[in-house]
Amino acid sequence: MTHFPSVAVAIPVFNGEKYLSFAIESVLKQSFADFTFHIYDDGSTDSTHEILDAVHDPRLRIHRLPKNEGLCKIRQRILDEVDAEWIAFLDQDDVARPDRLEKQLRTALSSPSIVVVGSAIECIDEKGTRIGVRRYPEQSAQIRQRLPIENCIANPAALFHRAAAIKAGGFDRDCDGVEDYGLWLRMALLGDIVNHPEPLTQYRIHSEQYKAKRTRRQLIDSLRIRTKAIRLGYPLTFLFALTWVAQAALLLLPASITLHLFMKRTVR
Repeated sequence: MTHFPSVAVAIPVFNGEKYLSFAIESVLKQSFADFTFHIYDDGSTDSTHEILDAVHDPRLRIHRLPKNEGLCKIRQRILDEVDAEWIAFLDQDDVARPDRLEKQLRTALSSPSIVVVGSAIECIDEKGTRIGVRRYPEQSAQIRQRLPIENCIANPAALFHRAAAIKAGGFDRDCDGVEDYGLWLRMALLGDIVNHPEPLTQYRIHSEQYKAKRTRRQLIDSLRIRTKAIRLGYPLTFLFALTWVAQAALLLLPASITLHLFMKRTVR
């Protein structure tokens, strides 16, 4: 019989009343049920409080913060405070497939060198209708080669080894929205990062999502993180330079066009 390590699922939420119930329900219906469920309410001012109070499950731990700290600080807080060997993230507007944890854990336990397990993501719209699938490199060598060029681990689909994440230095404190990118780059130097081939998380694309509101800021931050990747020892290739310049050029475009191009690239 397979021995599973301690596992926690964590959702950071700020004013998530519109979609939060769908995210919570998807976690509670996981086929692998032996986990703790942590929801960090980052100073919400809508009905998030009432939604959380209506959930009755012994696995649930609600952490209420008096004021909004921001997504980057909340993710780091989760890493510091949630005592589990493996942590799975899900965002407040996304949905986990029922077998997500089970399949990712089996992948994680297939090799002691694995420190992160992501997956493909199914993109859905505001009504939950499927609009596309985004796939990523699956093997560790492919991901390590691709990471300096683009973030190929979807945060709301990630299961990661907590001790390795702490050893790697945690989340980037000044890169809200792409704070995970630098962490994956550093963790890839400590162990293997892989992606499950199936879309195990439904990623909701809508006008109010965090990325839609801060697309330009995230472009700037991702460029900074990619520059740091070279200092970490990742190779400075022609493809790296080409994509860095192409992304920097997006900053010259109107914000609406930049967002449109980002959305088209996300759904493919």
